[in-house]
Amino acid sequence: MDWIAQHPYARVAHHQYTSPIPISFSESHLNGEKAASVSSPTSPVRPLPDIPGARKLRSEPSTRKPPKAAPTVPRDIVKREGIVTLVLTWQAGAGADAVPVYESGSVLSGLLSLAKTNCVSSISVTLEASVRIDELQGGGQSNAVLFSTSLYTWDRHHPQLQNPFVSSNAGPPSEINFRTIVPAKGANGEVLPPSFDARLSAIPGFRVGVHYEVVVCVVRSHMGELWRRRCRLRVPFVYTLRTRPLKPGPFPLRLKTTAPESPQTAFIDLIPTRREYVPPIETQLYLPHSQITPLGSSIPFRLTLSAPDAYLAPLLSHTPVLPSFHPLVAPSSEDSVPSIVGTFTSVPGPRAPVRVHLQRTIQVDARDTGVMVLGMGGARRAIVVTTVLAEGVLRRGERGSGCVRWWGEVRVPRGTVAGGGFVAERLAVRDELVVTVDGARLATHVVPFRQRVGLQLTSDGADAMAAVGISDTV
Repeated sequence: MDWIAQHPYARVAHHQYTSPIPISFSESHLNGEKAASVSSPTSPVRPLPDIPGARKLRSEPSTRKPPKAAPTVPRDIVKREGIVTLVLTWQAGAGADAVPVYESGSVLSGLLSLAKTNCVSSISVTLEASVRIDELQGGGQSNAVLFSTSLYTWDRHHPQLQNPFVSSNAGPPSEINFRTIVPAKGANGEVLPPSFDARLSAIPGFRVGVHYEVVVCVVRSHMGELWRRRCRLRVPFVYTLRTRPLKPGPFPLRLKTTAPESPQTAFIDLIPTRREYVPPIETQLYLPHSQITPLGSSIPFRLTLSAPDAYLAPLLSHTPVLPSFHPLVAPSSEDSVPSIVGTFTSVPGPRAPVRVHLQRTIQVDARDTGVMVLGMGGARRAIVVTTVLAEGVLRRGERGSGCVRWWGEVRVPRGTVAGGGFVAERLAVRDELVVTVDGARLATHVVPFRQRVGLQLTSDGADAMAAVGISDTV
């Protein structure tokens, strides 16, 4: 066992049915270097046999060049309402639409112009974020303000509320310049959610979104305060939150941890049995880059099933995996390739029993809309919608005495989602990596079985110091 101690990440997992195969992380599994098979004197690890007629993944190195960043140019948007004209300036990419886009930490600047200043009693410019839930048939609406901060204030009757640089004796200005840094956190230190929009299929249907706006409110009064007229202008914009992991991976295998710099990377569950004398099958999902991972990068994983060989046999007999012990490069397509267990169309038999995929769950509390939501069991308090974002790719199989394991990865197709999950007022968006074990011949255990591990997708890598560091999932 001296060779185990020499590996920097080597660790031995001891449980009832697994062989003493070192549960360790090797950078060669992910970096494409040549790896040597590790074997035990009593339980040799051997690759699974070839599947006749099976279609294999491409192993040629990718020749794709990274896309060039689109140049940004200053762009203005002009909105008018009554006597109010608002001009916002932002840095837009080539071919961008007319909706301003601001990311956390960027500068939001604008010019407010009033066609008339007589009888104006107050002026306010605020930055607001809210969660809106609309019933598609127009039956109800709910609006909850998440964040609000003042960008400019002038009040004739309350000079103490005015901006410090505005004279209390001066009349209302006809032009107002304002400028602020778009925040990443709210007043209580909570991370602000990004702009979001989704249509949920329910009975009835709903549309939910997180909206950001610059709101201008001008109040004019006549005959003292007997007659007042309010002019309100809202200019929506898209807010993108920049986030990053605290530390870059890969990390060694850890079952439990309390330190953000040493995140948990292994997650264990048990497939229950149908009979008392049958032992459960242990599932272990190892995430070398932890649960916090950049959205644009692949998510590597290792799945291990541990049990006596007799109970793993039904899974092995119908699980086509690549016999090569050497890693394969990612496919050239931008889209994720479905799990290998689902791509062997030429193999007869039932559906392959092992699947790994990334899914997003949206949960909305629509009670404040005043509309009753109907479900299978009658009225429901919340709407829950689940969508598959990407299928996993199982790249290799290793079989030992009492266990079988696969290396694989999940890659979210470009443009599928704009950001990671978040929790806001009456709205929760969560991403999970789901392992599904199913098989018609696995009569000794309760299937289908699903193991769910939460993920937090970030916009940037760990080296983007301008982004907000994330240490936990939502």
